[in-house]
Amino acid sequence: MGEGQGDYTEFQLSGESISGGMEMNPMVPKEVPSYWMVYFGVADVDKAHQKAVSLGGKEMLPPQDFPGGRFSILSDPQGAAFGLMITNPS
Repeated sequence: MGEGQGDYTEFQLSGESISGGMEMNPMVPKEVPSYWMVYFGVADVDKAHQKAVSLGGKEMLPPQDFPGGRFSILSDPQGAAFGLMITNPS
């Protein structure tokens, strides 16, 4: 996940990444329970992020690069968090 971000465990099915997990960032308050978050694969994170915001989504983390690709995090109008992601071709 990048320098200083801890280990990321990736789960694959027939060689395709289907999920992953990592320990909670130490900056997250202890009161926040463990959680899962869905990421939707998109062709263009920036474009999909802007469309989601224009349709009522709220930006939580703007589009940015990570060693495996590009992602962003938003919440829907009811407050449910989700991510958008594209991974670099292997």
